[in-house]
Parts: sequence; C-alpha cells; structure tokens
Amino acid sequence: MKLGNILRMQGGTPETGRPVRFQLRKKQKDGTFCRVWADAQLLPVTVSEVAEVHADVAEYLAENPGRNKEDETNIRFLAKALHDANNNMLKFVESSQIEEFAKAIVMQQVARLITEYNIMIRDQYPECWASDEEREEAEEKAEDFSDDGTDDSSQS
Repeated sequence: MKLGNILRMQGGTPETGRPVRFQLRKKQKDGTFCRVWADAQLLPVTVSEVAEVHADVAEYLAENPGRNKEDETNIRFLAKALHDANNNMLKFVESSQIEEFAKAIVMQQVARLITEYNIMIRDQYPECWASDEEREEAEEKAEDFSDDGTDDSSQS
C-alpha cells in the first residue's frame, strides 16, 4: 500500500504522549523568583517540525549573534514537543512565548525533558531500535557525553 492510501485510512493507534511534570521559575514584582509546578504532555515531533525548528534557530541567531545554537534548538524543539496536559491539540508553549519559556526553565530540566522525550519515542516507536543490544548501547553512550563511540583499548 502507498503512503497516500495509508494516510487517508481511518483509524490507527491514538497518540497518548508522555506526561511530564516540572517546575518553572517565575519572577515576582519585587525581582525575586519563585517556582511553580507545570504539567504537560510530550508528543512526537515530525521531521518537518524539526526543519521548522532549525529554520527558526537560524533566523534567531542571525538577529541575536552570540546566543548558543544548541540551547536555542533544544528550547524550540521542546516548544514543539510539549503540549497542554489536558488537551494535546494545544501547545504548552506558543511560538510567541519561546523567550518566556527559556527564562523560566533551567538547563538540567531541558536535558531531562529531552530524555523523557527519547523514552517516549523508544516506547511508542519500537522500530527506531534495530535490537535490544543497539538500544542498550545507545542508552549507555547517552549517559556518558564524553564517549565519542571509539574504542580506546586499541591505542595502547
């Protein structure tokens, strides 16, 4: 069956996403900060949405030199992935709220949310892993960011 026919068919497996809970920093009128809890739902980000993220980042960096490309990409990627906890048709972060979101979240939370996203993809799209061994190897490498995948034992 061709792609067009498959995409026009009724039914399929509903996307349930992955619920996440995290804190947001909120600046008070007196300049101090407090934290508030937020509930959201992670949903898959398509290839075309990732392309939009890269285009948005390129445009943003052209207007704001000196900003970190990886940080900006991660924030915009999460803005695409995060949806309202009660209605996944709604985005948790609107495109006009990217700066606000970046100011309300810390880098470790970004890393954790991306990890949660990857777990969701692993669970909902098992075809992304050729084997359990490959999945375990990928997880081990992800835990050690300094590992470039080369075998140092042969260099003795």
